[in-house]
Amino acid sequence: MPRYFKQLGRPLRRDSLTAVWGECLRYVEIGDDRYATRQIEDYGEGRVLRYDRSHWCDRFGQLFGCLFSSKPKAIASRVGAEVIEAQEFERVWRAAIQSLVWPQQVDQSLAGEWGVVPHWLRTDAKPGARADGGA
Repeated sequence: MPRYFKQLGRPLRRDSLTAVWGECLRYVEIGDDRYATRQIEDYGEGRVLRYDRSHWCDRFGQLFGCLFSSKPKAIASRVGAEVIEAQEFERVWRAAIQSLVWPQQVDQSLAGEWGVVPHWLRTDAKPGARADGGA
């Protein structure tokens, strides 16, 4: 069953186009395999980014690539993180597709350079990983 949280944060990569945008409110959905499946980054002023496993990287940023703990209290123990309900995440996810930045994200995709599947989910990346992102 997916888990959700939101947390203030900064761009994940210093070389991203968002490096000068400042802080964002990041919403993350964690899948059963303990990796992020979807993510929204709201920088304000209509600058909202969204990532999932089919659009996981672009010149603006990328989907979280870390393995999250399976312990429910681990999310709440992240500095500034707040566990949220699926309904809140879904509302923000649906709104993010309306972002003026979304077409630019699609145009700036790095999948051609970095691969269609996130490297942390590729079978050649680590023992036991699955390319389809399954658990």
